[in-house]
Amino acid sequence: APGQGRVDVAAFEVIDTASGRRARGISVEVEEVGERGREVTAFVDYEELDGLIKGLESVGKIDRGETQLPSFEVSYRTKGDLVVSVFSTRGGLARCVVSAGEFAVARVAIPLEELANLRTLLSTAKNRLDDARTVKDR
Repeated sequence: APGQGRVDVAAFEVIDTASGRRARGISVEVEEVGERGREVTAFVDYEELDGLIKGLESVGKIDRGETQLPSFEVSYRTKGDLVVSVFSTRGGLARCVVSAGEFAVARVAIPLEELANLRTLLSTAKNRLDDARTVKDR
């Protein structure tokens, strides 16, 4: 079962000094605490950020009215193995889990209400990358 822990978001830019090529994006560090706690970082390329932010908005709006089935799960996965899932529990409540990693996965359950805060963190990180690019281009 997903555990308690933390989710950190940071903007990054990597520069290959030999070629001058740059890679920009965000890192999402998921730290699961507990008996088998682990810390895994997923990387999201800049080009994926708009889709991720919009995808999380859609995921956060899912509710029982979307399906006649007794349970549901909806997930958004990035190329770098960041997964945000919203699913129903036996009691009918919706839960949210953020996970990172392909083989050694770290999972953290967050209140569904915190999904909007995660979206805000991602948007803020994207804005920082946009601002840095604007300054560099001046």
